Amino acid sequence: MKINLPKIIIPVTAILLAVGGSFASRASEKSSLVKIQGYFYPLGSPDCIPGILCNTSGAILCTVVYRGQVYQEFGKIFPSDVPCPIVLYRNL
Repeated sequence: MKINLPKIIIPVTAILLAVGGSFASRASEKSSLVKIQGYFYPLGSPDCIPGILCNTSGAILCTVVYRGQVYQEFGKIFPSDVPCPIVLYRNL
């Protein structure tokens, strides 16, 4: 029984390159925070007013002070969104 070595080496090499490439191209997880424009609702206003840049994840809610009052910031998915549906968090 004769073993044809190139017929075995080529598929094994292809599999090893594929597995190695998948690990090498894995996205970095250290920059998972996305900064987006925050909006807030002042008292008596039905419209969102642009505030500060906030993150989409975190532990501390994003807030802004406007005319002596503290307001929570929200984000929009589309520019025409009313109300603003995304809860935002403070930049750390």
